[in-house]
Amino acid sequence: MLRASVLAGLMFLLPVQPARGITLFESVHHALDNNPEVLAARDNLQAVLATLPKAKAGYYPSIDLSSTYGRETSDNPTTRAVNNPGDHNLTLTRGETGVIITQPVFDALRTRYNLGQAEANVDSAGQNLANVEETIGITVVEAYLEVMRLQQLLELDKDYVLLHQRVKKVVEEKAEAGGGSVADVEQTESRLALALANLAANQGQYDSAVARFLRVVNRKPDRLTMPAMPKGLPDTLQAAIEAALVDHPSVLMAKADVVSAEASKDLTRSNFLPAVDLKLNLSNNANVNGVEGHDNSVSALVTMNYNLYRGGRDRAERDEMSKRLGQRREILDNTRLMARERIERAWAGLQSSEPRVRHLKKHVEVTASVTQAYHNQFQLGKRTWLDVLNSESALYVARKDWQAEEFKRVLSAYQILSGMGRLRDTMGGEPKSAGR
Repeated sequence: MLRASVLAGLMFLLPVQPARGITLFESVHHALDNNPEVLAARDNLQAVLATLPKAKAGYYPSIDLSSTYGRETSDNPTTRAVNNPGDHNLTLTRGETGVIITQPVFDALRTRYNLGQAEANVDSAGQNLANVEETIGITVVEAYLEVMRLQQLLELDKDYVLLHQRVKKVVEEKAEAGGGSVADVEQTESRLALALANLAANQGQYDSAVARFLRVVNRKPDRLTMPAMPKGLPDTLQAAIEAALVDHPSVLMAKADVVSAEASKDLTRSNFLPAVDLKLNLSNNANVNGVEGHDNSVSALVTMNYNLYRGGRDRAERDEMSKRLGQRREILDNTRLMARERIERAWAGLQSSEPRVRHLKKHVEVTASVTQAYHNQFQLGKRTWLDVLNSESALYVARKDWQAEEFKRVLSAYQILSGMGRLRDTMGGEPKSAGR
């Protein structure tokens, strides 16, 4: 019975997954269509898009209509001149209607700078959405692979516990028959307790990983399937870095923020320039201020407003915007450094994992062969139960290490794509309702 269980365990290298379940592709797209962070970023983009027509409004005329109607009692030199002596009050029905059309001729370049800032903010919001999607995408990949890794580790743990339970039974039977000692039984009990403790610890990690998967994907991790290595990886580290510095949404967003800050600084120049408007004023009044009859007028005027002094506020605002621009440029430089670091770390992880996966696989195969030999020799009385358990322990560690490194290799590949800003393309393009 013991030998049969060991032979079955030797066939377990990376478990065969069930036929159909949620794929990595489906998990990423489900998250991008439902994750609150992504939805919030899309709403923000739509809100920022609405600022474009607001900024353009400065190019168009403003039309104001006013109208009043009611009774008015007046006591002024005019009413006193026309009324009987001693009666200074005159009550009339007053009506006023006016239309003022104001067309900016030169608004000190405010509309131009406001529009430039709005366009930069739209670009920034769009890149922010793309950056959030990239971040959520790689988070889903990490959560997906972690759940799979722990699922497979739990299978290893369960087989390992089962093996110790069977060995313990054999040792107990041998001790009862007089061929073993109490120390042997205690040793097996100690090793079984450690195996059960490891199983409990890994079960806790698995439960935490499932909770994270539910939060990110908003879906249960049912019957996950091992994803293949992604396509589209660059041939060299330098190519990956160049792609990250050019294409990653975080870098593009930081660039857009610099453009927006430049427009904000330019906008402060408007405070030092005059504003010129063309105003068309039409009024139709009656019985105003005690004067009976109509009082109509039409005027077309060019007006200029030029502030000469505002207590130093304009200069202070210009200095502030200049410092803000410097801050945005520093943020851009730091964003580029972080993008480079992400790529270099992921690249190093992939480069180290690929040979390790090969060597660890070979290590598993050799250790499995040695363990089988120990079981055979145990049946012949040439090995002790302790030799067998030591060999099984080495095989368990070898399988666990190989499994972990295989998941690390796949994750590193996806992290490279994410660091380049191309994970969404690898996942089949943008999700639905992207809002762009």
